[in-house]
Amino acid sequence: MREKELMKRLALALSFAALAASACTRPVPPSPVDASWTLVEAGDWRVRAPGLIGKRVELHGNLSTQFLVDPRSSFSNTGKMRGTNHQDVLATVSFDQISNEQVTWMARNKCLLTCEGVYVRGVVETVGAGPVLDMIEISCKSLAGGHSTCRDAAWDEPTARRGWSRSSQVHHDSAVALAAARHDSAGALALAALNAQIGASAAADTGWTLVQASDWRAQAPALIGRRVELSGDLSTEPLVDPRSSLSNRGAMRGQIRRQMLAIVLFDQISNEQVTWMAKNDCLLTCTGVFVRGVVVIEGAGPVLRMIDVSSESRAGGGAATPAVAPR
Repeated sequence: MREKELMKRLALALSFAALAASACTRPVPPSPVDASWTLVEAGDWRVRAPGLIGKRVELHGNLSTQFLVDPRSSFSNTGKMRGTNHQDVLATVSFDQISNEQVTWMARNKCLLTCEGVYVRGVVETVGAGPVLDMIEISCKSLAGGHSTCRDAAWDEPTARRGWSRSSQVHHDSAVALAAARHDSAGALALAALNAQIGASAAADTGWTLVQASDWRAQAPALIGRRVELSGDLSTEPLVDPRSSLSNRGAMRGQIRRQMLAIVLFDQISNEQVTWMAKNDCLLTCTGVFVRGVVVIEGAGPVLRMIDVSSESRAGGGAATPAVAPR
């Protein structure tokens, strides 16, 4: 009898062991599919990326980073998607828009060594010689229908996202809008140049919300993360330097006593925009201009993170005084 009892217990133990092994090796079922993301395997990046500029992409593969990731430093704000031979670089990922939550996630999951089978989500942009993925977030779970192939025991993404502060959630939404707006803005500049050559007027771009500077305080709180074209009079510091917190912002000013109506942040603009403002005397005040960007929370309230500025509206606001021609 004792032998039979022992055999039963052994058989039961083996059954439980088999079930546990099956649970560990069985692929984790995919998350509900979010159709706004396009799933791309890192091995297919070079072929598919040129056709995905400006699109939201979920890139699947093995990510490696610098020893210290700093989104504000050009020396340590990029990573690489690598092949099975970790010397092969399949894609470049930019970290310049990510939040502290994403930096922490990569550190905890040892992406310095290489975190395998992760899903990196962002917007495809052209930087330098070719397309890169401007990352917004990263996780072991796919939002675009892929199967999870990595596991982070210390990170439950839905729970973590519920625990984000409002500023972190706003950062995530604004990063999506900012990256997409950069792409649309580049295309609009090319279209504006063509229209100028043929004498055609630019059609209104419904992707931008036109706001008068005088209405900023009333409208801005409801426009966080949205693409806005702000119309009014812009004044800047004597020297605009996007990399310096002392000289990377300006103000939209009113007609009465030059009161400040809105703050404009220059930390993401290009040299072309700095040159434009200098040529058009924005230090004194360039009147009736259209400043385009994404509304973000900075300090005590909403500011406009500028992408570009011009004397013509892209949101149907007409044209102001012609800008000074580049020399």
